Amino acid sequence: MGHDISIEILPWARAINSIKLGQADAIFTAFHTKERAAFADYSKEVLIHQEISLFALEKSPLTFHGDLTTIGQYQIGVIRKMSYGKKFDQAVIDNIIQYTQSTSSLEQNIEKLLSGRIDFVVSNKLGALDTLNKMNKRALIRVLSPPLESTPSYIAFSKQRNLTHIRDAFDRHLKQLKQTGRYQEIIDEYFQ
Repeated sequence: MGHDISIEILPWARAINSIKLGQADAIFTAFHTKERAAFADYSKEVLIHQEISLFALEKSPLTFHGDLTTIGQYQIGVIRKMSYGKKFDQAVIDNIIQYTQSTSSLEQNIEKLLSGRIDFVVSNKLGALDTLNKMNKRALIRVLSPPLESTPSYIAFSKQRNLTHIRDAFDRHLKQLKQTGRYQEIIDEYFQ
């Protein structure tokens, strides 16, 4: 696209605030929410479909069969200000999910799970698997099936920065990558 970029990894709440205030150009990967649409200009093209999943200790007897009411009494680790898709977010609002513990990072939630302070972690599957591999903890934690939902996620540009032209160019390039098959090759290479 002809632009130099720098990527800074921030706690999610700070990343959201950065685009809200125009301190950063964009964030990824972001679910589309009404609240964020007030300050974020989302790409039209879906960057990736994220499977939102629950994670438990490998040795834990806890299971999940798709009904959130069956896990409402357990402690679930979440990241502050993070959306986990409509189904989970609504279950928290409706008090079906009664006990969430917020941290600023997935790594903190994984450590809390490993120490027995929470029963589950909710996260996007690919991101969590990547984090578990980097932490060398993959063998200690399992992904529960089925996923809570598959949610499209996007790059969200700061409306404060007026980057519609960049968003449009990004959409064109991403669409082209998908049409040529290169997009899927990149995904497959990264998450092997």
